[in-house]
Amino acid sequence: MKIGKKICALTISAFILFSSSFFLHAQGTQAQESGSKEISGAQTEEQSTAGNSDTDNTGAEHSQAGKPSPGKLIFTAGVVGILNTEKQGAPSPIRFTIGAGARFPLHAAGMQNLYFAPHGHFFDGYYLWDITQKKAVPAEVEQRAAYVPAIMVDTPVVFAFARGRSVFSSGAGISFLVRFAAPALRSGVSASDLQEINGWFWKNGRFVYPSVQFSWDYVFPSGLAAGVGAKAYLSAGALADKRGLDRSMLIVGIRIVPPAM
Repeated sequence: MKIGKKICALTISAFILFSSSFFLHAQGTQAQESGSKEISGAQTEEQSTAGNSDTDNTGAEHSQAGKPSPGKLIFTAGVVGILNTEKQGAPSPIRFTIGAGARFPLHAAGMQNLYFAPHGHFFDGYYLWDITQKKAVPAEVEQRAAYVPAIMVDTPVVFAFARGRSVFSSGAGISFLVRFAAPALRSGVSASDLQEINGWFWKNGRFVYPSVQFSWDYVFPSGLAAGVGAKAYLSAGALADKRGLDRSMLIVGIRIVPPAM
């Protein structure tokens, strides 16, 4: 009996030890598997996040690289009409003009931008000196006394907004008409008349022109932009001389904007 009790006790003890060790081993294995899964999940999540980040960065780089934008320089060509309400001289002359300028950002907000956009338009014409009214007026080729090259210097602030590949712009500012009179070929103009014409150009603010402008440009995939534009100028000197809209100007032409370098 004693031997049987001892064998029974040993059997129970062995079973308890075996059960305990098996339970502890199962718990440890389960914990290791859980830890491995957590580490693996974290690594996978990090790799996924990094992959998405790389993809986003790459996509952004490709997007930027795939959409060249127009640069700062602007070239123009067109015609300028000058209103002449005087009976003397030529009817309102129309002359060819070429120009160049640039734009410098003042404020950017997505597809809407504000620029300072100085621009110069070159054109020429003929003038004569009206002795009766003591003023310079545009002249026909046959009546020419002075050849007058001129540059209209614009200093506007321009607001631009984009819609698809189109860029619409409008602006306003003060323009300055820089011009001087030189003897026209075979005109026989006197030195005193030339002096009077040049002096008249710079008196009473006749070189100051408030202006407004509008333009539309289409941006090609290469970044080159081309479009049309119009600018209207009001002569401050004519207002000072009580001549209303006399000497007002309108420039209409094409625009070329090379891509950004």
